[in-house]
Amino acid sequence: MSQKISKPLDAVLFFDECVSCLEECTNGCERNENILCKHRFRFSSYAVCGRKVSGGLSDFRVILKFMHLVRGRKLPVTISPSTKLILVTRDKRFLTSASRQSKTKKGSLLDFDHKKRMVSWGDTTVSLLFVRCKNPAGSVHVDLRCIIRELNELFE
Repeated sequence: MSQKISKPLDAVLFFDECVSCLEECTNGCERNENILCKHRFRFSSYAVCGRKVSGGLSDFRVILKFMHLVRGRKLPVTISPSTKLILVTRDKRFLTSASRQSKTKKGSLLDFDHKKRMVSWGDTTVSLLFVRCKNPAGSVHVDLRCIIRELNELFE
């Protein structure tokens, strides 16, 4: 694993399978608006691509995966109490589906708050952001520029 980033972040983002992942940073990406990497955000963040770490999992297991990454300190970043944990999805039924799936698991430690669109496990809380972005023509994934715009608006 790479060296841990010690400065606390504004957000850790987990991109569900149904939305596009950020592009990898390259030389000069900070100045190149066409590279859709973390430098397009107006807040400090670390992004996890759900397709790479949780491909094919149920919605409940996706939340668990994100929780385990955070709670198990398996991310190369420092998470402070003020760091927002955000699961980005386009699936409007994600929370309902995950909640229903959790009821079939014995001793589920997750607490679902449908009104606030949050899931908690002890002192760890993940907020869900349901993006309203469309798919670009010919793509199965959501427009990444739109997702970046919605997240930037959230942190204004």
